[in-house]
Amino acid sequence: MHPFIGKYFDTMDFAEFFNKYSLVVRELISKSLRNKARQRRSIPKYYEDFNILFNDANAYDNQILSLSRLQPKEGNTVALTMVINLSLTNSLELLTKGFDLDLYSVTELPMIFSYLKYLYTLLVLNRKSMILGMAGNDIPNLEDMSQSSPKFLAKRAKFSSL
Repeated sequence: MHPFIGKYFDTMDFAEFFNKYSLVVRELISKSLRNKARQRRSIPKYYEDFNILFNDANAYDNQILSLSRLQPKEGNTVALTMVINLSLTNSLELLTKGFDLDLYSVTELPMIFSYLKYLYTLLVLNRKSMILGMAGNDIPNLEDMSQSSPKFLAKRAKFSSL
């Protein structure tokens, strides 16, 4: 669990948000049981669900930030970070399924690779905010995690399986 959200985890609002979030995740998991062509066809229908989740996550994060009298910054918008991570992962899956199904011609490959690079960059930036939120005031060395402070490494060991 993200340290920032620890004291707000048991609220009714978070339970409602997490219930909606887990419904979408459950649907995405059941989607993965279909064949590859059907999986790729069904991916775009989840963007409407992501739109609803984005609105709910934004409202929930704003509520938490107003209760704790903080301004939104990198690392303290936990629900929004969760939804962005889910939507970026889904978008990357849509593009990579095209390779599995041989849907791209040679002339389309530069465009697809530029989209993939853009989405992976956004995913790294989103994960960076998760790491910074986990670190609190102790900023990690993102180039070489093993050179980060002992305090950050202890938190990393506690909150991740890496």
